[in-house]
Amino acid sequence: MIDTRRQRKRRPRLSPGVVILALILLAVVGYLAYPVLLEHVPTNQMAEPPDPNNPVLIVDGVEVSGRPYISQGTILLPIDVVREYFDPYIFWDEDTRSVVITTRDRLVKMSTESLTAFVNREPLLLNVPVMLLDDEVYVPMDVLEPLYSVRGRYYSEAATVFYDNLTKQIETAIVARKNAVLRTGASIREPIVKRLAENEPLRVVAFGDGWYIAGTQSGHYGFVNERDIEHTEPILPEVPDKVFSPPWQPDGKINLTWEHVLNRNPDTSQIPDMPGLNVISPTWFSLLDEHGTIENKADAAYVRWAHQKGLQVWALVDNGFDPKRTSPVLRSLELREAVIQQLLAYAALYDLNGINIDFENVYYEDKDYLTQFVRELAPLCREQGLVLSMDVTVKSTSRNWSMVYDRRALGEVLDYMMVMAYDEHPSASRTAGSVGSLPWVEKGITGVLEEVPAKKVLLGVPFYTRLWCEETKDGVFTVTSRALGMQQIEQILSDKSAVIQWDAATGQNFGVFRDGGAQYKVWIEDERSMASRVALVHKYSLAGIASWRRGFEKPEIWHVIKEGLERTP
Repeated sequence: MIDTRRQRKRRPRLSPGVVILALILLAVVGYLAYPVLLEHVPTNQMAEPPDPNNPVLIVDGVEVSGRPYISQGTILLPIDVVREYFDPYIFWDEDTRSVVITTRDRLVKMSTESLTAFVNREPLLLNVPVMLLDDEVYVPMDVLEPLYSVRGRYYSEAATVFYDNLTKQIETAIVARKNAVLRTGASIREPIVKRLAENEPLRVVAFGDGWYIAGTQSGHYGFVNERDIEHTEPILPEVPDKVFSPPWQPDGKINLTWEHVLNRNPDTSQIPDMPGLNVISPTWFSLLDEHGTIENKADAAYVRWAHQKGLQVWALVDNGFDPKRTSPVLRSLELREAVIQQLLAYAALYDLNGINIDFENVYYEDKDYLTQFVRELAPLCREQGLVLSMDVTVKSTSRNWSMVYDRRALGEVLDYMMVMAYDEHPSASRTAGSVGSLPWVEKGITGVLEEVPAKKVLLGVPFYTRLWCEETKDGVFTVTSRALGMQQIEQILSDKSAVIQWDAATGQNFGVFRDGGAQYKVWIEDERSMASRVALVHKYSLAGIASWRRGFEKPEIWHVIKEGLERTP
């Protein structure tokens, strides 16, 4: 009989070797896949608790390396941190152990030895003084916060100090999901800084890769996933950006000339009309010695005459072009202050409208001290209603004559900067040439405009020229020169029947003649050359023109400058 029942198929038995191999493969796959799977599993590990003795500093949402110090509820910051994040020009004077802060309208001085600070020479009581901790200078910030338009808060629970820029908008949000957390980094595998409550408000300071950097009301700071928050209305700026204007501005362009005063002031009854002029700058003050003594040649009668003519009086102060006497004064906080006090006192005594600084031939090593002197003078001039201007050379590689000027830093605090676009070929030049060829002048302007706003720049122009004498004696070729005014040059060229022709390369008329075996050359300053210079004021939207010096010009020049400045470009 045949058995019609289906016979059961026997399952093949796996050999022990195959089973072991399969287990090994599963283990390898699991080992390799584990890190990938782990990335998607949030960690519940809590971050290390904050150290109250080492608070973290957050500036505009970014943790910085410096550490704040808290004393009697006052936040103090290392001066290097202040310099990097708030004020690159904060100044530490080692000799007096003082911190000096300068803004456009405030001069603040604080010492490690005193609880009294001085703001524009007025005393102010501090909670804590400047401190030296482990040879590092710490600055109390409560006085400075309004100057920098920032606000600092210390959160003891989180051991953090937050600084917000009050001129910027602050983005805000609320926690939109349960179980949201703040982490130390932009990953769910980073430790938890703080567990967040639903609807808890946050300040959002940065975004990246699906995560926001945020701060809580308790001062905790970290990363929150973008899915866990909902944006709310931002907090608008509390303080508008300050816009400063000079104490005085003309309706049009500035037309200034310098009055060169050697020993006595001129007889004002003999000064001819100067149409279009609105500022005159007499050379009245000079640094006499290394003790900061200021020579005074000011004349009240001259000021009254100028004011009756409708002229502003910006008295010039120079350094005698002597770097040796200048250096110790610039390097001393006390001597800088003494010079400033003298200038301000004279300005009040003589009813001046401004001060013009003409410090030339200064040691390159004193560059930062020259800038500091101007920064300390500027806010006190502004408080007194004085226009502050400064004369600088065109850019060159001369360390003491050009590189000593930090034009960008000076331009931030000055009301006006005069570019002395002359002496391209100075008196000691070994080759004859123009006092200021037009291409050279234009290059000088554009160089300064790289660092200073055009609305602050005055083009310095020459009313003089140099008569060059070239001759050979005993086989030796020599070049000498003398500076002469416009009318003197015209007379000499006429007397000598000089050949005059236009020199397109310099943008000037060129005269040449021979006399007594020598050849004389002159690149002439006249109406045509002056009109070209005035045109550059409009081309580069400069604030105006400044001429050296009254008495070298001929009367027609005033009309050329006036009409040129008033002409609509």
